[in-house]
Amino acid sequence: MQMFAVEIDSKRNEITFFEGTHFRYQGKGESLPLFLHTNGNGIDVDAKVDGIKGRFLVDSGNQFGTFLSSVFVAQNHLVPKLNARYRGYNGRGFGGDSPQAWYVRLHRFQVGKLKIKGPISRLQTANDSFNDKLTGNIGQDILNRFIVTVDCKHAVMSRKNFVMEQARKLQSHRNARRLRPRIG
Repeated sequence: MQMFAVEIDSKRNEITFFEGTHFRYQGKGESLPLFLHTNGNGIDVDAKVDGIKGRFLVDSGNQFGTFLSSVFVAQNHLVPKLNARYRGYNGRGFGGDSPQAWYVRLHRFQVGKLKIKGPISRLQTANDSFNDKLTGNIGQDILNRFIVTVDCKHAVMSRKNFVMEQARKLQSHRNARRLRPRIG
């Protein structure tokens, strides 16, 4: 992953790979620092949930919007603060069914300068090793609202609104390889 920069444009169902050594993001979108996992299998970004800072895994494989770790939920008393009333199925991963989660509507989720009002989130109910390290997970429901560029070599994630798409200027575009995966 560190050899390439990757642009994900879910509106056009495109993933574009750029050679990492020559890539420099030139668009008008906001760039945010990334935190790379030491094992190379993940990237994190800082964000805020209702004004509370945390570090989130950026997970394009998570089809739901966000989830918050049980440790973060407990430390910040989010079940009562968010008036959680609905608890249910939380998905299935490699290890089988996930424990149930509370479904809530956050007041605000903020990534960089962008503030998203009222996204739905899952509040995890069970501890695991993931919960000890991160606040939560940002999935497709949030990521699909933008064109996201991940540049691991320079530890930067850039996001821009779809309306900015026409104004984008990316260096090394001629070196890009386009893939059209099925999304959804």
